[in-house]
Amino acid sequence: MGAIPDGHWVWVDPWGWTWVDDAPWGFAPFHYGRWAFAGAGWVWVPGTMAARPVYAPALVAFVGGPGFGVAAGIGAGVGVAAWFPLGPGEVYRPAYHVSEVYVRQVNITHVTDVTIITNTASVRYVNQGVVGAVTVVPHDAFIGAQPVARAMVIVPQREIVQAQVIGSTAPIAPMRESVLARPVGATAVRTPPARFADRAVFAKTAPPPPPVSFAARQQALQANGGRPLDPAKVESLRATEPGGHPAARPDVVRAPAAGVARPAIAPVRNDRPPAAQTQQANPVARPAEQPLAAPPAQVQERRAEEPKTAKKAVKKAEKKEERKENR
Repeated sequence: MGAIPDGHWVWVDPWGWTWVDDAPWGFAPFHYGRWAFAGAGWVWVPGTMAARPVYAPALVAFVGGPGFGVAAGIGAGVGVAAWFPLGPGEVYRPAYHVSEVYVRQVNITHVTDVTIITNTASVRYVNQGVVGAVTVVPHDAFIGAQPVARAMVIVPQREIVQAQVIGSTAPIAPMRESVLARPVGATAVRTPPARFADRAVFAKTAPPPPPVSFAARQQALQANGGRPLDPAKVESLRATEPGGHPAARPDVVRAPAAGVARPAIAPVRNDRPPAAQTQQANPVARPAEQPLAAPPAQVQERRAEEPKTAKKAVKKAEKKEERKENR
């Protein structure tokens, strides 16, 4: 947020108005932690270490109230959105529907006293009085996902300090461009080829129902003061939406239920190296072993005469030794 924020606002269900920073490092400091003005610049305060920090769409507080635009010198009939970053120790109270456990967990890194988290009395926000902390943009720039740095409006500091804090979200209903995050009529976003939408998808469990179209929710959002719809209201709109969601989705085929016979697959042993497992899974067919052919008759006769020849050689050697001794 700082003196010159670099980003824009979009509408993201189920959180509602969400800040999208343009800096490559902008995700963490604007969805977790707090901001403090120290010396001549802004400092991000991440808070205490948490094993699993809880995400927030924008850790800010909005200001306004009746006649804020006129008092700020912008003029009658020109709506504005104005906000400032939460400081260390200040509680973030979501505008979307959550449990008390969520509220504690999203604040636990900065506020450890549960009584402070649940206290909804008037609170003094330290950053509201810092010069340059409050950012003001016209209504059309806010809902149109336009870059804030190019649409900022200068408001006298006196009017900003006296402005009423109206909550953690802007009381402005989104338009179609707020969801698309681009102006209507801009270059269309490329969609995947139709063949990918026509493919069959196998799933073990039934997928969730498609989201309710923004056209079906828009009127209800305008009557809800910039707050996301509660789940019961969304389900009632789903029941009245003709033909379901228009977006094409691939057909989902449920996998066979438990107890249905499936083709047997030989288990792969995990006590062998990969090469051995591959051979087991894909055995190579070998030709049938043939009995050894009998050797020819001449070879059989030669093998039969070999013991006789050896005996004759031994006797001949013995006689030769006897002659030498007689001499």
